Amino acid sequence: MAHYIHHIPGRLRVRNPMFKDNPPMLDEARNCFKDASGVKQVSANALTGSLTVRYNPDILPPERILQIFEDCQYVDLRRAATLDTHLNESFNKAGKYVGRAALSVMVDTALKGSGLSFLSVLI
Repeated sequence: MAHYIHHIPGRLRVRNPMFKDNPPMLDEARNCFKDASGVKQVSANALTGSLTVRYNPDILPPERILQIFEDCQYVDLRRAATLDTHLNESFNKAGKYVGRAALSVMVDTALKGSGLSFLSVLI
């Protein structure tokens, strides 16, 4: 189960596949924060499967919010992905597709010409 975490000071969002189309579970997760000092608002989105915690960073550090998620067993921080992780994976996938497309065009162009054209592309 992959979790996606996005954080800016004062706002932390966790996306969890278990939350998607599961309002009762989102309500349970929201209740984990009912006694947390510094939490301003906890909003849930069953469509995207995310829970967003708005908080006062002077009172509550983001690490404590993540610890609450983990204590309630809604996040496994060892398997969580941040925005940087997500972007790196996306760029790597895009790079592979662009590389394959470029190679395909070069090979296609080389095969239309003579055998020497093909060899020049390989070299």
